[in-house]
Amino acid sequence: MGAINKTLTATSTPYADGQRVYATTNVLFRGEITTTVNAGTVGRYLQFGITNVGGTAANSKTARLHYLRLQGNQAIAVYIDGKKESAAGVLQSVAVPLPITVADNTTYVVEIETTRYSSVLYFYPENQSRAQGVRHALVMDDWRGPAGTLSRRLRITAQGGTSFVANETYVDNLSETLLTPQRTLTAQTTKRGYTLHEHLDNSGLVHITARLYDPLMARFLSPDPVLAYPEN
Repeated sequence: MGAINKTLTATSTPYADGQRVYATTNVLFRGEITTTVNAGTVGRYLQFGITNVGGTAANSKTARLHYLRLQGNQAIAVYIDGKKESAAGVLQSVAVPLPITVADNTTYVVEIETTRYSSVLYFYPENQSRAQGVRHALVMDDWRGPAGTLSRRLRITAQGGTSFVANETYVDNLSETLLTPQRTLTAQTTKRGYTLHEHLDNSGLVHITARLYDPLMARFLSPDPVLAYPEN
């Protein structure tokens, strides 16, 4: 995709409905965000993330999204996974503050690694690694949009108004990278791997005692056979 070298100081969507759309492909969305001095009554405000451009109304309930929001000196993960509704039956977004303080005049990397059923957001200072930043993981039913088709696309927005003129935020070096599932198809199985559970190399699954877990889908393949309160 390349760099947009754009200063975001007013309402804008540099990438919205016109860019590439992904269905079942695993994709890594990446960008670099450079802050300036956070000033004014409102402060900086920027959202960077992926969406299926679905609707939240009670008669649609198709919206799915996973955003990083920079608001003042806060970094917030915002998502709609289809599970939270208002009393009127309208889908609601969820905002989760991330344990990092956004500094002035600093460049950060934001990455969103996404599959058909999951999304993991990483946010960390430039020249550092994911391990030195923050992470927010999300499991989706899928990214099916209002037309019933699967879609994921990058969206960047900035809130406008006079309060934001002194809070320029730069977005550069955008990229979209297709990810190949790392599964080793062999006739052997390993003994123990991450979390000390048995990894089945021939299927790419993890044997967690009574159930099989698919790390690519971030889901178990069967329900928990033991319920703590079966009468509830």
